[in-house]
Amino acid sequence: MKNYLILVLALLGAGSAHSQWSEMWTPASYHLYAVEAVTDNIVFAGGYGGSLVRTEDAGANWEAIPIGSSNWIKEIYFHNETDGWLATTSGSSDPADIYKTTDGGFTWVSVRDIEEYSSMSWPTEQVGYFGTWSGTVVKTSDGGQTWTVLDLPSTENVHVIQFIDAQTGFAMTTDYHLYRTFDGGNSWEKIYHPGASQIYFKDANNGYCVTTSGKIGTTTDGGVTFSYWQTPFVNFKLKDIYFSSPMNGYVIGGLDCTNGSCITKPAILTTTDGGATWVNDLNHPLVGLERGFYEIDCTPNGTPFIAGSDALVLKNESMTSGLSSLDADLSLNVSPNPNAGTFSVTLPTNAEMIRVHSGTGKLVYEETNNQNDMLEIDLGSVESGMYFLSVELTNGASRMAKVVVD
Repeated sequence: MKNYLILVLALLGAGSAHSQWSEMWTPASYHLYAVEAVTDNIVFAGGYGGSLVRTEDAGANWEAIPIGSSNWIKEIYFHNETDGWLATTSGSSDPADIYKTTDGGFTWVSVRDIEEYSSMSWPTEQVGYFGTWSGTVVKTSDGGQTWTVLDLPSTENVHVIQFIDAQTGFAMTTDYHLYRTFDGGNSWEKIYHPGASQIYFKDANNGYCVTTSGKIGTTTDGGVTFSYWQTPFVNFKLKDIYFSSPMNGYVIGGLDCTNGSCITKPAILTTTDGGATWVNDLNHPLVGLERGFYEIDCTPNGTPFIAGSDALVLKNESMTSGLSSLDADLSLNVSPNPNAGTFSVTLPTNAEMIRVHSGTGKLVYEETNNQNDMLEIDLGSVESGMYFLSVELTNGASRMAKVVVD
């Protein structure tokens, strides 16, 4: 069992040993604050002045997409290749818009223009949460047809929001307060974490944060406490943290405030052991330059894209999670996906052992195959999040798939 788990996690972390980043200039007007990898080939980036750019060939070519507004794009999210959302801000006290697309991002329609929006999270296709500059959270439970304003005990910008499922979520404000809810935003618990600037939770208990002083924090109690590690970037504002698999993670920045005045500087840190250790990645073309990184996202196969200053996007094809990069005939058909913890999987004829691990590597399901070509799997009362299905074959090979429980 232990050796098999190591094999699975090693495969999930494959491809990170030789890191090489390449820069791509886009037709955006200025800084890019948001990036969304919809598929292995389709990626969006957006930012200053309403600039939205799209590639359908993994960054080889980019096209500008008008949204009909000069509002800054702060977040981009797609449920699938056709249906997506934008959260925008005016950069002043004027109201901005939530935009929706149903044609793959070629046209956008404003569905709400009352507040300024700086963050969003969609735990399901119907339930979405948007953080505002005024310290509130706006919620929809019907895919954007109607909206409810949820009050946080704050008047600060809710610049980060992440929901693990429709009920359990986290929000962070610019005055370094972390808020968490277990009832869909009806009530919030307030926790102060000095300097925390961004969060990323794998599940309701296990998560990370980065700080304005160059530290990376780890929590196992749902954000009540964090254990911190000082990166080489002291007095450096780290901007974002993201995991493409249980093992592979990234931290980017930022702002260098060492001498009292802050200067835009790039930073990339990577982990291949689930955040136990981090490495300063200097294999990118912007080392030492006054350029900033703002957000990172990864394609389904684990390729990271970084949105940066001056219309720049960075990409690293050598760093993949090892899942979607498998040959097509090695993939598994999981249905439905996402699901509520119950799903079916079509098995190869030589399937021997079926296992499911959580995003933190915990074994949650195991069964020996009895010559079935279809298996119904019930994970029971597991937490919402990303899970990894693996099927061991009689010849020693394995097939894998990501499973999303919402």
